[in-house]
Amino acid sequence: MAEGAEYPKAAYRMGGEIDVWGRMMSMCSLVDPLDEERALNEGWFLHPNDVPDEEPLTAEELEQPKRRGRPPKARTE
Repeated sequence: MAEGAEYPKAAYRMGGEIDVWGRMMSMCSLVDPLDEERALNEGWFLHPNDVPDEEPLTAEELEQPKRRGRPPKARTE
């Protein structure tokens, strides 16, 4: 491998079968900058310490707000 080569590198997220410093995580290998960008957008982290204890929200969950309670009443005029 060439000196200073950045790839391959690992990415981490909670909820897997690999024990990483006492926390169960999933790992994937990143082979190039596009692969890294895709993984980061999908909720992966480049360092185990950056992984939150809870699963982060996905882009789809952020785009659609959760609805609570009953729907607003229709106005009659």
